[in-house]
Parts: sequence; C-alpha cells; structure tokens
Amino acid sequence: MTSMNESMSRDDVAMGTPSRALQLVGQIAISMVAIFVVGSALIYAGLQVYGVRFYEIQSESMQPTFSRGDVIAVKSKNPRDISVGDVLLYKHPPLAEPIAHRVVAIESAPDVHSIYKNQQGEIIDEKWNYAERFFFTQGDGNNVRDQYKTSQNDVIGVQRFVVPWPFGLIATSFSRQTLFFLGGAAVLCYIVWELVDASLSFNRRRRSRQSEV
Repeated sequence: MTSMNESMSRDDVAMGTPSRALQLVGQIAISMVAIFVVGSALIYAGLQVYGVRFYEIQSESMQPTFSRGDVIAVKSKNPRDISVGDVLLYKHPPLAEPIAHRVVAIESAPDVHSIYKNQQGEIIDEKWNYAERFFFTQGDGNNVRDQYKTSQNDVIGVQRFVVPWPFGLIATSFSRQTLFFLGGAAVLCYIVWELVDASLSFNRRRRSRQSEV
C-alpha cells in the first residue's frame, strides 16, 4: 500500500511539474503585461497633465530627423521663447492634419515697452505690448522653405522628444481611459489566475491526503 501511494505521489509530481512551470510562465507574462500597461497609462496621463501632446508624423518632409510614422511629443511654448531651429507643430488651414517643420526665420514688429512715472519721476507702472510673431518654416528634407508664414495663433507647440516604439503606438492609438481599462483588465486577469491556481493547489493537496488514507 505504501509503495502504491509513493508511486502515485511520484506520478503526481511528474505530472504536476510541467503544469506548475506553465502556470509560472503565465503568471510572469500576465504580471509583465499588467505592469507595462499600467505603467504606460500612468506615464501617458502624467505627460498630458504636464501639457504634452503626441503627434504622428504624416510625411517624409522632415527626414532624416523624423520619418513617416514616428511619434513626437509636443508642448506649448510662449511665442516669444520660440527660436530659429525649433521644430514647430502648427495648423495650416488648407490641410486637415497639422505640420511639423523647423523654424528658419521669425518676423514681428517691435515690442513696445511702456513705462509710467509720477510727477517725481518715480516709476509707478510699466507694460509690455508684444507684437504678433510669424514663423517661416522648412522641412529638414526639403530644399526650400515653405511658401507661407505661420502666425503664432496657429502654433500648437514645439517638439520636445521622439517617443520610442511601442510607446508611440500606445500614445497615438489609445485614449487614457482605454489604457487604464486595459491595465485594470490585466490586473483582474492576474488576480483570477492566482485564485484559480490556489483552488487547483488546494484540490491537489486534498486528493493527496485522501489517497494516503
């Protein structure tokens, strides 16, 4: 009887080892997916709170800096702080999609600095009237600059960095709510997996005790 129980126990172990290894692989995979999705959602949400937006490059005009399909992070910037060399994302009314090109020249009327003094000649107030800025742009892959100038009112923002794959795909393909939903689903799957594994382990132990009796 003892030898039969030992034989059954060895068979259970032999059968259980691959199953346990498969469960471990599944647990690791689900954990990694949950961490990746939740982490991506938190980073995405944090960048949006900071004012960063994401845009997928639609043409080859910025090669070799950007290629079609690259995703750039864009943040608004005071027009007075935009400099030659910055990459602007801006609206160009004839086109439905915004354009990302580099600033090659800036045009504006002089800014007016008004100083107000009292009768004693002491400064009591001052005021700046900033003139509207216009930006001349050119794609890095183009031989000539664009045949138009862009008003500061049409500027969406300045490129800050290129988003690496696959985060760029996530940033442009999913909303923040979708990312949190996927993250929650991954965490729920992990919890369900753990509960099922605990239940199976309990049943195995119970059968083992019954066989010993």
